[in-house]
Amino acid sequence: MINSRKLIFKDEFLEYGFIATTDKGVIKPQCVICLAVLCPESLKSSQLQKHLRNKHPELADMPKEFFAHKGSQAKKQMLDLMPKVTFDQRDSLRASLEVAWLIARAKSHTTFVRN
Repeated sequence: MINSRKLIFKDEFLEYGFIATTDKGVIKPQCVICLAVLCPESLKSSQLQKHLRNKHPELADMPKEFFAHKGSQAKKQMLDLMPKVTFDQRDSLRASLEVAWLIARAKSHTTFVRN
Protein backbone atom coordinates (compact mmCIF):
# COMPACT_ATOMS: atom_id res chain seq x y z
CA MET A 1 0.00 0.00 0.00
CA ILE A 2 1.38 3.41 -0.98
CA ASN A 3 1.38 6.10 1.68
CA SER A 4 -0.24 9.18 0.15
CA ARG A 5 0.91 11.41 3.01
CA LYS A 6 3.94 13.37 1.86
CA LEU A 7 6.72 13.58 4.43
CA ILE A 8 8.34 16.99 4.76
CA PHE A 9 11.49 18.12 6.52
CA LYS A 10 10.79 20.37 9.50
CA ASP A 11 13.22 22.89 11.00
CA GLU A 12 12.71 21.30 14.42
CA PHE A 13 14.62 18.23 13.20
CA LEU A 14 17.81 20.27 13.64
CA GLU A 15 17.27 19.91 17.41
CA TYR A 16 17.91 16.18 16.93
CA GLY A 17 21.01 16.78 14.79
CA PHE A 18 19.57 16.37 11.29
CA ILE A 19 19.61 18.46 8.14
CA ALA A 20 17.79 17.84 4.86
CA THR A 21 19.62 16.32 1.92
CA THR A 22 18.24 15.45 -1.51
CA ASP A 23 18.96 12.19 -3.29
CA LYS A 24 17.45 11.79 -6.76
CA GLY A 25 14.71 14.30 -5.92
CA VAL A 26 13.79 12.65 -2.60
CA ILE A 27 14.33 14.55 0.65
CA LYS A 28 16.16 12.48 3.26
CA PRO A 29 17.43 13.30 6.76
CA GLN A 30 21.21 13.41 7.25
CA CYS A 31 22.88 13.28 10.66
CA VAL A 32 25.27 16.21 11.14
CA ILE A 33 27.48 14.15 13.48
CA CYS A 34 28.11 10.88 11.61
CA LEU A 35 26.81 12.12 8.20
CA ALA A 36 24.58 9.04 7.90
CA VAL A 37 21.67 9.49 5.49
CA LEU A 38 18.49 7.82 6.69
CA CYS A 39 15.55 6.68 4.58
CA PRO A 40 12.74 9.17 3.85
CA GLU A 41 10.39 7.23 6.14
CA SER A 42 12.62 8.33 9.04
CA LEU A 43 11.38 11.91 8.73
CA LYS A 44 9.64 11.57 12.07
CA SER A 45 10.72 13.14 15.36
CA SER A 46 10.69 9.79 17.15
CA GLN A 47 12.97 8.11 14.58
CA LEU A 48 15.46 10.98 14.59
CA GLN A 49 15.50 11.13 18.40
CA LYS A 50 16.11 7.38 18.49
CA HIS A 51 19.14 7.75 16.20
CA LEU A 52 20.53 10.56 18.37
CA ARG A 53 20.02 8.64 21.62
CA ASN A 54 21.42 5.34 20.31
CA LYS A 55 24.31 6.52 18.13
CA HIS A 56 25.36 9.74 19.89
CA PRO A 57 24.12 9.59 23.52
CA GLU A 58 26.77 12.05 24.72
CA LEU A 59 25.33 14.74 22.41
CA ALA A 60 21.64 14.22 23.22
CA ASP A 61 21.49 17.28 25.50
CA MET A 62 23.36 19.69 23.23
CA PRO A 63 21.60 22.94 22.23
CA LYS A 64 20.19 23.55 18.76
CA GLU A 65 23.00 26.03 18.00
CA PHE A 66 25.57 23.22 18.32
CA PHE A 67 23.77 21.15 15.69
CA ALA A 68 23.27 24.23 13.49
CA HIS A 69 27.04 24.80 13.49
CA LYS A 70 27.70 21.12 12.72
CA GLY A 71 25.08 21.30 9.94
CA SER A 72 26.76 24.27 8.29
CA GLN A 73 30.09 22.41 8.46
CA ALA A 74 28.50 19.33 6.87
CA LYS A 75 26.97 21.39 4.04
CA LYS A 76 30.30 23.12 3.41
CA GLN A 77 32.05 19.76 3.33
CA MET A 78 29.57 18.47 0.74
CA LEU A 79 30.06 21.60 -1.40
CA ASP A 80 33.85 21.24 -1.19
CA LEU A 81 33.62 17.71 -2.60
CA MET A 82 31.25 18.64 -5.45
CA PRO A 83 33.74 20.26 -7.90
CA LYS A 84 36.24 17.41 -7.45
CA VAL A 85 33.64 14.81 -8.39
CA THR A 86 32.54 16.82 -11.43
CA PHE A 87 36.17 17.25 -12.49
CA ASP A 88 36.86 13.51 -12.22
CA GLN A 89 33.79 12.74 -14.34
CA ARG A 90 34.99 15.10 -17.06
CA ASP A 91 38.41 13.44 -17.11
CA SER A 92 36.81 10.00 -17.33
CA LEU A 93 34.58 11.09 -20.19
CA ARG A 94 37.51 12.60 -22.07
CA ALA A 95 39.59 9.42 -21.66
CA SER A 96 36.67 7.30 -22.85
CA LEU A 97 36.18 9.47 -25.94
CA GLU A 98 39.90 9.36 -26.76
CA VAL A 99 39.91 5.54 -26.59
CA ALA A 100 36.79 5.40 -28.78
CA TRP A 101 38.44 7.73 -31.28
CA LEU A 102 41.60 5.56 -31.40
CA ILE A 103 39.51 2.44 -32.00
CA ALA A 104 37.52 4.17 -34.74
CA ARG A 105 40.71 5.46 -36.35
CA ALA A 106 42.06 1.90 -36.45
CA LYS A 107 38.76 0.90 -38.13
CA SER A 108 38.42 -2.08 -35.86
CA HIS A 109 35.64 -2.35 -33.31
CA THR A 110 36.60 -5.84 -32.11
CA THR A 111 40.23 -5.32 -31.12
CA PHE A 112 41.93 -2.75 -28.97
CA VAL A 113 44.64 -0.43 -30.17
CA ARG A 114 47.90 -1.26 -28.37
CA ASN A 115 50.05 1.69 -29.49
